[in-house]
Amino acid sequence: MTDIATYMRILFSVLGQAHCPYCNESIVTRNANQIVDHLMTLPEGTSIEIIAPVNKFYGEDYPYLFDDIRQKGYKRIKIDGKQHSLNDEIELDEDKDYRIEVLVDRFVIKRELYKQLTLSIENARMVGMNFIRFEFSDESISDDVEKKFYKNFGCKRHHVIMHTLLPGGFSPNIPEHACVNCLGVGTLLKAEPYLIIIYPKKSMKKGATKWYPKYWLYSIAKHLEFDVENTPWQDMPEDIQQLLKTINKLVDAGNTVIVIEHHLDVIKSADWVIALGPEGGTEGEYVIAEGTV
Repeated sequence: MTDIATYMRILFSVLGQAHCPYCNESIVTRNANQIVDHLMTLPEGTSIEIIAPVNKFYGEDYPYLFDDIRQKGYKRIKIDGKQHSLNDEIELDEDKDYRIEVLVDRFVIKRELYKQLTLSIENARMVGMNFIRFEFSDESISDDVEKKFYKNFGCKRHHVIMHTLLPGGFSPNIPEHACVNCLGVGTLLKAEPYLIIIYPKKSMKKGATKWYPKYWLYSIAKHLEFDVENTPWQDMPEDIQQLLKTINKLVDAGNTVIVIEHHLDVIKSADWVIALGPEGGTEGEYVIAEGTV
């Protein structure tokens, strides 16, 4: 079976057809050296940004994605084309999709920077799951030069390029290529709200769910200050300020509260912060920093 899987990965990498992640247009793949060679056709001194498209992890929120990007050492992103610093608080609607991209590096085209460019392309490939994009930060670049650069080089509309498919990219046993959600296991254990809350228009006591013991409901109601008998589940307070209010009440009552959270407001309000790493999931078993904010 192992030999068959190896041959299948080779087959997929050779015959696989790449598509733009935004419009599904077929695109030709290139390896890092081919990409850098193409960049070197630009006029020397041209300023470019190397960008990697990213997506929100299944079952996680946007703060979780931003924290993952920070852990990889990147501090600037683009959301629907607008640049943001990850040092700032970024609030997004969790029910909406955004075009999020990581600003991996900035370069001025020079022949002597060939090796550094190649390394940055490889880094961008890892961040963007093989997808890379470039933007000209030099306004002096003419439309003709830009059109010539993108001709037969990635998606014509979105300027997305895909790195050459590699056999290892189809192996769930290689950490950098494994699914970021299940880590290559193939299954993901996570509570789905729609399986727990059956009738969101009903209150907890009147049948919104059948899973929680009544004493849990009254405990939650007391801390969140809502009417457990009459408040519909969909109208229950869930915003971050309400969460902080609840945590502060528990602390004021003499309790020690430990919270696993990525939201900056929660982190800022903590008396002591512990950062685990160096990566997420099973790779986050070490304390890499701790202290006050």
